[in-house]
Parts: sequence; C-alpha cells; structure tokens
Amino acid sequence: MRDPIEERLQDLERLVLKQAERIDALEDALTVMHRAAQRDLLAKMKETSGTKAA
Repeated sequence: MRDPIEERLQDLERLVLKQAERIDALEDALTVMHRAAQRDLLAKMKETSGTKAA
C-alpha cells in the first residue's frame, strides 16, 4: 500500500500542472484577442481618418 501523503502530493502536483496548462491557454487566448482588438482599432481609426479627409 502506498503512503496516503505521497498519493495526495502526487494528486496535488497533477492539479497544479493542469492549472498551469489552463493558464497558458488563457494567456494565449488573451494574446489573440488583444491582437484582434488592435487590428479593429487601427481599421476604425483609418475609416475615421478617411471619412474626415473626404
């Protein structure tokens, strides 16, 4: 029989690794959203400057 404390520590280690993977995925998603927002903002700025010049 394995030591219950060792089993619990291994369970916690797996949970920490899983959470780290989730955090990485969230950071990646935020980066993508940030880039998309920047592109949208630039496009809107170009539209606005284009309509003012006309």
